[in-house]
Amino acid sequence: MGFSTKYYEGVLKGQASLPLGSETPPFDFERKRKTTLVGRAIGWFLETPDWWLRILRSLLPRFRVGKVVFLLGFEDVREVLERESEFETPYGPELREFSGGLDFLLSLKDGKLYRTQKSVVLSAFPPSEVEERVRDIAATHSQEIVRHAGEKFDAATELMRVVPIRICREYYGLDIEDDRQFGDWAISINHILFGDWNADPVTRELAVAAAKNMFAAVDRSIDIAQAAIDRGEVVDNPLGRLIHMSKDGGQVAGRQEVRAIMIGMVVGFAPTNLLGGTNCLDAVLSRPEIFGCIKKAVDEEDNARLDKAVLEAMRFKPHWIWPWRYTREEKTIGVGRSRPYRIPANVSVLPFTRSAMFDASVVRDPWTFNPDRSLSENMVFGVGIHRCIGAAIASVQVAEAFRALFERPGFRRARGKEGKLTRIGPYPDRLMVEFDAPAENRLVEQALVTVCVPVRAGADAKQLQKEVDLLGNPAAEAIRTALNETGIIHFASLAAISTSDAGKKTGDGFHLVLELSGDGSKRAVIEAFVAATKTQLQPIFERFAADSLKGPLETFLLKHAIDVSPQFGEMSGLVFAGTPGHSVARIKAEQLLANRLAELVEQQTLLAPPSTAVISDSSSAGEILKDVRKELEKEEHFDWAFSPAQSLLEKPGGTLLSATVHSIFNLRTAIPLVVLRRGFHLADLLPAIRQRRALVPHRGAPWRFLHPGRRRTDPGDGDAALGRGLAVAAYRATRGDQHRWNKARQFGEASGARGQGRIRPEPHDRRLRHQAGMVVETWSASAGPAAVFVLRHFNRCPARIQARVSRRHKYDPFRALGQDSTHRPPRFLQQLWRQLGKLPWRISSPRPPPA
Repeated sequence: MGFSTKYYEGVLKGQASLPLGSETPPFDFERKRKTTLVGRAIGWFLETPDWWLRILRSLLPRFRVGKVVFLLGFEDVREVLERESEFETPYGPELREFSGGLDFLLSLKDGKLYRTQKSVVLSAFPPSEVEERVRDIAATHSQEIVRHAGEKFDAATELMRVVPIRICREYYGLDIEDDRQFGDWAISINHILFGDWNADPVTRELAVAAAKNMFAAVDRSIDIAQAAIDRGEVVDNPLGRLIHMSKDGGQVAGRQEVRAIMIGMVVGFAPTNLLGGTNCLDAVLSRPEIFGCIKKAVDEEDNARLDKAVLEAMRFKPHWIWPWRYTREEKTIGVGRSRPYRIPANVSVLPFTRSAMFDASVVRDPWTFNPDRSLSENMVFGVGIHRCIGAAIASVQVAEAFRALFERPGFRRARGKEGKLTRIGPYPDRLMVEFDAPAENRLVEQALVTVCVPVRAGADAKQLQKEVDLLGNPAAEAIRTALNETGIIHFASLAAISTSDAGKKTGDGFHLVLELSGDGSKRAVIEAFVAATKTQLQPIFERFAADSLKGPLETFLLKHAIDVSPQFGEMSGLVFAGTPGHSVARIKAEQLLANRLAELVEQQTLLAPPSTAVISDSSSAGEILKDVRKELEKEEHFDWAFSPAQSLLEKPGGTLLSATVHSIFNLRTAIPLVVLRRGFHLADLLPAIRQRRALVPHRGAPWRFLHPGRRRTDPGDGDAALGRGLAVAAYRATRGDQHRWNKARQFGEASGARGQGRIRPEPHDRRLRHQAGMVVETWSASAGPAAVFVLRHFNRCPARIQARVSRRHKYDPFRALGQDSTHRPPRFLQQLWRQLGKLPWRISSPRPPPA
């Protein structure tokens, strides 16, 4: 028998095995997705057919395989499509089944029935309404959808799939409860009619399940329209007109034909426009000359030119490669114009319209984009009496979708694999495009600049503090205005900090600490700050800085800057106290938006007279919000507020590789492993955690402990203090896994009951004792969330203790309290291991219990 299609034996077998109305598995549209290697290979082959169509057109323009005839030349394709009475459309049996038992246009041959039904359809869907009504509906929904899109947007699913369904609701007159679900039903029926050549059982199961739901939706719509007509209301839409024509012996033979026509128009329109519109968009994004032509038509608001450009663009990637035809008798084509070709009886015929439109022997410059090309060379919507009756609606909908896309600044295909058209079955599933975000929504690089400049010895501390105070807190008007004019500075602070008790009078140990938060790189922020405040700040640094100010002030500040970042591998700290990535411009715009929102709500609910209020004071919160959104949409300068805006909270920096490296070689993991590897038991480390004590350094002794609300000195010799610090490391290493932590706690309690050994560093002199303190102090002060636990009471400590910590670290390490920064810079890790290597660790024997 050889290669064949389902026509008609396969169709009849499918209808017999699973009749319409039979029980089917639950409707699951995802079953259409091809996941096998063969399915993907076929999909790729059909996605890029031009190369093999060109080869076949040159070598074998006519050939037969089994019971299927393939025609690739322009003249042969057009002849078969025009001889519709001899080469019939084979969709009749299934189209009749899925439209409710009656024929629809596409399954009819030219004759009285065909002409009568075509007249009915054109009366219900008059071509004049395409411009009068359909274009406005398509434009409104396309603009609304694209306007609310973010920087990345799925044009296939969120635009090309949605707008045709909304046209079915608002123009056709159908009551559609769920756009996505209704579209899935239409696609499933369309697939079995026009895309299922081999009678696939899954395709039929989905179509049968979809038909049940589609019938119910259309019948419900007919009931709603009928009830409105009975109440004397005017139902001025295609569905209402069909209902009127079905009364009193009209042209429509009752409710069943109304349903058949509506299902035929839905199934032939919505899925085909998804397929054709998305294919066309893929071609437009791939060919710069097409993109430029459509862009120009949109910019000039030339609808006629836009429609022509879209129709010509569809030629490069139409919604199908071939339509199906079938001949029951032996026929001959090419008589009188070339070598005749005999087609045997009872075979399927595949006239490759995509190949025919690029046949250079007939079509002039087929690979040149020409919006003024003759319609006789374009077969996108078919040829002959079966040319698509909804072609005008389809063209307008696609054109308005393109207009909405091209009006967004920076419209382009998404980069890489994300911008590739993917399909579910033969239908588009995803095509990502990108836009330029509004200025207010663009993520910006931000920097927290911390500058620590030592004050020269012997400087007048009081005079220094006085001059810093003269700058104002908040800043004086001149500085505040200058910083605001930069447009990038979020926050700026200058403080004179004493790091020794004696220095409060002499200036020894003082530091000038400058903190800046702004949009841009560290250099850009410092340069903008200096440009705005050089007059006020440069004299202070010239008179009091320990280092002489040689060269520009910005170079001097950069030299004394300390890098702080929340990213992997950097010193812990926030880059900016707000929403990371949002610029000063965004923050100011949000303030204007908040003020406008408050004004709208107050004016319309509280201040305006009831007779003039746009928003009723009895409205619910949801209704008020809806009305306020409508008012805001009228104001173009708030367009940015209707587009999603990203922030670095959802898009953290770093890479998977850096995250892995820093997670493995991190103090949270490294220190506990070293401790446990040397045999130290958690029994001596857990009590500090259970007692919720905070560890802080103290002058004159290596460690003191501070309970909430009071100070006390640990009765021990200070050795256990380092152990408690390492306990925090153990806690940090296990806190992410509750099971591990519970096991460690149980082990620690059991070991403590047996009086096991404890950790004992032996500081042989004051220098080593000081180093031991610095190790854990440095780790604790930089540990981000660990600092919350270890140093939660730092603000209760005496000023001299706080100054000691600040002096050692050149900045205030507690600024990052509460922030989840878990990775240390590599240089700090190396420094810490060098310090640990200087300590003479040993295991001490258990101490006897107290008497």
